Amino acid sequence: GEYGGIGSFKLSYYNEYKSYLRMSGSEVISRIPRPPTLRGKQIRLVFKYIWISVGLAGVGSAYYAYTNIYKHHNRYRTFWTNYDPDQGCKRVNENMAHWEKKMDYWLDTGKWVGPGMAPIPDSEE
Repeated sequence: GEYGGIGSFKLSYYNEYKSYLRMSGSEVISRIPRPPTLRGKQIRLVFKYIWISVGLAGVGSAYYAYTNIYKHHNRYRTFWTNYDPDQGCKRVNENMAHWEKKMDYWLDTGKWVGPGMAPIPDSEE
């Protein structure tokens, strides 16, 4: 037959090797035997997972835009429509004396009293 003797085996191996050299890369890859269940499945899976990732990215972006941009914008809009600058200045001026006492206590002792109108302890002098 084709591989009847040692010399014919070497000759057929050499002819096959020469045909590989003449083929392009895709032809060489197509000659590699693969199970029929895997042919073409990988590329379908890649596209499937790409579309799944694009869909999840779109859902995540829409959720972020709704919660952190749209609602945030509405909260600021309602705050600034109800804001009275004269009343704000009045409140700041009323609390200024307490804030200055808090800062003096902090600079003297190195201890922070707390936020807002937290009571200032008597100085230990």
